[in-house]
Amino acid sequence: MRLFLKKFPLRFRRTPVALALLAFLLLTSTFSTMARAQSSSVTTIPAGNGPEAIVYDSGKGEFFVVDSSSNSVAIISDASNALVGNITLRLPQVSLSGLAYDSAKSEVFVSYTYRPSGSSQADVMVSAISDSTNNIVANISLGTLPFANLGTTLSLAYDSGKSELFVAIEANDTVGVISDASNTIVGKTIAGQQPYSSTYDSGKGEIFVANSNTVSVISDSSNQVVANVSLGSNEAQQVVYDPSKGEVFVAEGAQIAVISDGSNKIIANISGVGSPEGIAYDPSKGELFVAAGSEAYVISDQSNAVVGTINLNSGSAVGAYHVSYDSSKSEVAFSDFYANTLSVVSDSASVTSSSTTGSTRVSTSTTSSSSPSSSLSISISLGAYLPVIGVVALAVIVTCVPIILMSRKSARSATDAQELG
Repeated sequence: MRLFLKKFPLRFRRTPVALALLAFLLLTSTFSTMARAQSSSVTTIPAGNGPEAIVYDSGKGEFFVVDSSSNSVAIISDASNALVGNITLRLPQVSLSGLAYDSAKSEVFVSYTYRPSGSSQADVMVSAISDSTNNIVANISLGTLPFANLGTTLSLAYDSGKSELFVAIEANDTVGVISDASNTIVGKTIAGQQPYSSTYDSGKGEIFVANSNTVSVISDSSNQVVANVSLGSNEAQQVVYDPSKGEVFVAEGAQIAVISDGSNKIIANISGVGSPEGIAYDPSKGELFVAAGSEAYVISDQSNAVVGTINLNSGSAVGAYHVSYDSSKSEVAFSDFYANTLSVVSDSASVTSSSTTGSTRVSTSTTSSSSPSSSLSISISLGAYLPVIGVVALAVIVTCVPIILMSRKSARSATDAQELG
């Protein structure tokens, strides 16, 4: 501090007001640095009780969200960022699972299991919801499972080339195929062990199904598995297709595996993504958004590297594990199971960009310009910074008060000397 003060003129160093101003600037500078490093443009929207799977309906500009604790599907408008509808499945012991949007029929499919009254088994079902009436217009049965499998994961992938819905059933390792014209089963195949998620590859006419530690590739012309990609010992989570690169991104373990749909081989592994689960592709930016609990990671599909992070922590336990891209507003929505909210982020919002130098990860703040009419708000949790602010303030006071007192004493001594002279 002494060397620092020597850079200023003697008159400035002896001015208590100036020193107090310097202390204030040091404090505000420290806080501003922390705020820039941690803030992100996030809009938080109430989304029922226990939101999980989420899908975007581009025809209506709405998000459909599985409300697991209420056995319903919540509908949220991306124009008002508010709940505009709710479809409740009034069935005994029902457990909702996956969602998929059918652009050709303007319908949203929801998968679930339930136990009919008096039954010892769980029925596997898919219902079609009209996005114009928000009513269920069809119910399709995919058979039954032992009651112990109630709540099994039923992932959905809509095949726009064939107008079919692929349903991966985790409990029995099968994938059922439903025609959206007849709402009936038109095919079935065996996938890998415990299929958990799936995505449609429009370039190859294939469905990529992420199993426990493999990815099965199913041809939509034969409805048969044509390739298997090993993930080693890692357990796969969610998977998404990147049409601009002809690649499939799989969240698994503590990384993202990149699979070429030309060779059906892993061509890259992306680390530094926490414990990834949900993943969505942003075609306007050529980026992947990865949901990993309290943080989200942004990956460039050009470099296959993390280019930014978004802090989703609102001060409570955060479980953002599902994500969907809004093509109309260029926004990304993360459903938070524990906070009962959607966290909506502009894909041009301020994020903390990341780069790697050797083994040291360097983070810098990057902010893109946004429209004044944007509904996004800067959210900074002051509670998280109060301890740090207190320490910095104390350090500034302890350092500067003696200097101020010494300056005043020196000034008084100089005055006395002049009077004696």
